[in-house]
Amino acid sequence: MKNVLVYLGSWTGTLDTNARGLLEAATRLGAPVAVLSSAGQERDEIAEDLGALGVEQAYVEHRPEDDLLVVREVALLQAALRAVPDAAAVVLPSTTTGREVGGRLAVLLDGAYLNDVVEADTEDGHLTTVQEVWGGSYTVRAAVPTDGAVSVLCLRERAGTDDNARATTCTAEPLSVDLAPNRAAKVTTRRSPGGPTPTTGRPALKNAKIVVSGGRGVGSAEKFALVENLADVLGAAVGASRAAVEADYCGRELQVGQTGVVVSPQVYIALGISGALQHRMGMQTADTIIAVNKDPDAPIFELADLGVIGDISTVVPQLVDLLKHSS
Repeated sequence: MKNVLVYLGSWTGTLDTNARGLLEAATRLGAPVAVLSSAGQERDEIAEDLGALGVEQAYVEHRPEDDLLVVREVALLQAALRAVPDAAAVVLPSTTTGREVGGRLAVLLDGAYLNDVVEADTEDGHLTTVQEVWGGSYTVRAAVPTDGAVSVLCLRERAGTDDNARATTCTAEPLSVDLAPNRAAKVTTRRSPGGPTPTTGRPALKNAKIVVSGGRGVGSAEKFALVENLADVLGAAVGASRAAVEADYCGRELQVGQTGVVVSPQVYIALGISGALQHRMGMQTADTIIAVNKDPDAPIFELADLGVIGDISTVVPQLVDLLKHSS
């Protein structure tokens, strides 16, 4: 079985559930080798967490926490490929950073670049993928020989399972990346004028197993509390459509969609969301989709596993009351 490099970004004290999903997908292609960076010296802790997910080998670069250059991520993966010369593929998340890093790396490797992959496997000496294009309107199937240049895949993020049956012992080795000391430009980060994101005690939107999102159909910023109330009863994260964000019902950090956060929870509940294409691209890989909307012709019902036609001002309070009493 060939090795497959899996880019997990920066270690922040724990692995998020999307990292678990990437590693699970990579096991269908070969033996996953994790590649990540860390601002600290927690290689033993990283190895323990990765071992629980069935990863036997990892490479960790120690770097300053604020060093976020895309070129450094590309160099990190190049260094990892030198350490693992038999790698058949590199797997990254299909995020803004993942696509940027993956595209640059594929050019340098002169290899295949496959983006927005929803399924990946191997068959008859080929790496096979299923991709969704044009917002999921079409499905593309591709096959790339595994005996040529290293292929680069950007996979749609999904939460993964809690199965630790593949637990093993992981070895985390240090990896160094040497960049030119004189940079042409200095990249800095800063928070938006609104200040830091308020702490709510809810799960992080990107990694949550359950997401409750509200749309323009909620009606107002005051009524957006309906979304939050249901989320709190379920222990879920809160999301929103772009229309709800632009109507100032909630903060932009909650926006789910092509231009917001891409989520893939076990359950996605859409309240008053019509289901515009750009929103669907950010949540359509959820395992189960539940929609509540008073418009029976809303496009969201085309995706929904369960649809409720009704006013959320009536449906949600009844559901919250039912959940409270059942618990």
